[in-house]
Amino acid sequence: MAKKIGEILIARGKLTRRQLETALKAQLIYGGHLGTCLIELGMIDETTLGAVLSEVSNCPYAPPEALQEIPEKTIHCLTQRLAEEYRVIPMKVADRTLHLAMCEPQNLQALDELRFATGCRIIPWVAPELRIFQALEKYYGVPRRLRYIAICRALDELAANGMAASERTPAWRKSFDEALRSAGESEPERGSVPASPVGGAPQELSDASSEFGYGRSWLEVAEELHLDAPQAVPTAAPKGESSLARLRKSTVSGPGLPEVAEMLCGADSKEAAANAVMAYLGSRLPRALLLGVHGDTASLWTARGVSMDPSKKARFPVTGDGVFDLLLGNDFYRGPLPVDERYRTFYRAFGMEPPSEVLLVPVYLSDRLLAVFHGDAGPSGPIQGETDEYLRLFRLFGLSLNLLILKTKIRDAARTPASVPRVPVATGPVGR
Repeated sequence: MAKKIGEILIARGKLTRRQLETALKAQLIYGGHLGTCLIELGMIDETTLGAVLSEVSNCPYAPPEALQEIPEKTIHCLTQRLAEEYRVIPMKVADRTLHLAMCEPQNLQALDELRFATGCRIIPWVAPELRIFQALEKYYGVPRRLRYIAICRALDELAANGMAASERTPAWRKSFDEALRSAGESEPERGSVPASPVGGAPQELSDASSEFGYGRSWLEVAEELHLDAPQAVPTAAPKGESSLARLRKSTVSGPGLPEVAEMLCGADSKEAAANAVMAYLGSRLPRALLLGVHGDTASLWTARGVSMDPSKKARFPVTGDGVFDLLLGNDFYRGPLPVDERYRTFYRAFGMEPPSEVLLVPVYLSDRLLAVFHGDAGPSGPIQGETDEYLRLFRLFGLSLNLLILKTKIRDAARTPASVPRVPVATGPVGR
């Protein structure tokens, strides 16, 4: 869908091909929808994006004002879980018909579940993800990351000052850049967590240190998860069998996702988390590579079925011409490897024959590309297993890395008791 949006914008003279390539590479590194990157880079305005989203999805566009004053009764038509999971906002309900603003109105599975859960006929509308996230925070208390807070605030500030985004003048662009920078440096809106400068720590990586004020910053801890950063402070191993030992006792076909999930919950280092993931992959794919990403450069983190020594540190530009281009505009890639000489450099570095089919999955820690998984079955065999299972695995892996950061912050708090402020203890009923 992303590339289709880009091609439409190019055809209409709203975007150049070079701008699209820049935006697609920014999307790969920072995640999110292509539309978010295009707006963030000042390449298109929100109205233009809405019109193209409407055309591509064949659904009406829900402008920002349609999401501003939604009655509480309408919001209660949908639970927070469903709203957050499918990134939807109920806008209007009448005669058992529910109008929903959605990021992905073409998701038929989501529409079916929402229809069943609400007992209503669903009429989908399309809205940019940044406005859906804004509404999820406003009506359901789902916190946004700093990136989305800053973009929305900059757009809203200019609109309040009478500067229409559709003007797209150099003055508007300059004002947008200033508003975006100001939004990242100012205090967050009520209900969101403390902000950090735009381009710095993602929102949820900065909230604990800002709120509780102890230990190292959340960003500093997060940096330890990157391949080139120092190792985390060692911790005592739990008594009894290690996570890896339990994995080795799993069935011959390898551990299933529930087993891997338990291992990820117990992992106390990025290596333990990676080992749990690779134990799952090693029994299903002849060749599996987990590449750590630092900045816009990838290097080998760990591997199965490949003899290359990770310490050799072969490096690959994520945004250069190469195998990572298969991810541009895509949440993942599974398919044949195109016949192109620029891809062969990657495989020569690992002493591998190029595969006939490849699976590539990016792993994000908030708004930052942390790793890329590469799996294949060799030069002649197809990849076995369902794509959804592999995607679920890497969603679990991403959650486990967030958990590692939190664990480190908790241990920091235990080592610096004098700096921890007193926190009131709740004495009333809980869980209400």
